[in-house]
Amino acid sequence: MSLNAFGVTMVTDLPPVNSTAQVVNFVGSKSVEVFVGDSTLLEYRVLDFRIEAEHPLYGRMTMRLPDIGGSSGGTLRPELPVGFTDTWTQDAVLIIDRHGDIPGPFTFESAQPFTLTATVSDWPPPPQGTNPDGSPTGGALYRSTQPAVFTGAARVELGNFDINHGRS
Repeated sequence: MSLNAFGVTMVTDLPPVNSTAQVVNFVGSKSVEVFVGDSTLLEYRVLDFRIEAEHPLYGRMTMRLPDIGGSSGGTLRPELPVGFTDTWTQDAVLIIDRHGDIPGPFTFESAQPFTLTATVSDWPPPPQGTNPDGSPTGGALYRSTQPAVFTGAARVELGNFDINHGRS
């Protein structure tokens, strides 16, 4: 599936401390493997996940699956009269190339898996496109249940971390 997280607010305490929220736009994809759970749901495991953003202060920012461990997947529950509620939980690593003039890379791990949910009539969601400003069209918007928090040499928090999904 194609992914687009447009208008994400990022706050970090990387030195020099900058508590002003920066806006970043991530674009990428994920691949899943679907399993039959029981008579009331389907389960899936995330096989590949990668989104990237470019920012003047941070350079390239890449979020991907952890090299070892982690828990990433989701459940699809049927909704009446048609459709599914998809609950996606993702562990991730965030790599930031730099912070201003301070060279990196800086690597952070999700403090806990972040969760996004959507109710969709089709799964995977329909293909998505992009408006001239980079915002997504089509697909389905998965809403974050809380900010995505990453820890390492500093703390990074991503707010408004809703991700639009579309069939590739």
